[in-house]
Amino acid sequence: MPDVRSAPEHVPDRHLDAGLQVFELEEQIDEVLRSASTLEHGHSAETLAKYPSLRLVLIGMRAGASLGEHKAHGRVSLQTVRGEVVLVIGPRRILLPAGTVASLDRDILHDVVAQADSAVLLTVCWEGHPA
Repeated sequence: MPDVRSAPEHVPDRHLDAGLQVFELEEQIDEVLRSASTLEHGHSAETLAKYPSLRLVLIGMRAGASLGEHKAHGRVSLQTVRGEVVLVIGPRRILLPAGTVASLDRDILHDVVAQADSAVLLTVCWEGHPA
């Protein structure tokens, strides 16, 4: 039987491009939400992993905060891990409560608005493009 260990192991000098990373999201979520509560624009982000073709970013947002209309040059997934956000694409408003995930193709203009204090796990992937 393979050796199974409880994750995560604390790594004090974490590297964003390590070959393997494991995260305790509840602790990370609490931290980005604390940080977001102190900022005027109401949102905070922490890059968890950074590779040439992939980013994993945890975003904390206070209720009512907006990321502002923007687009990503890679394909994106947004997974609400706490709270509830609305994904706005043109006239469409898509509710994403905790436990839901949405994917967007590259270069789609969108906004994310928190309906409650919320955390979203953002994944951005680029095909053959260094980030």
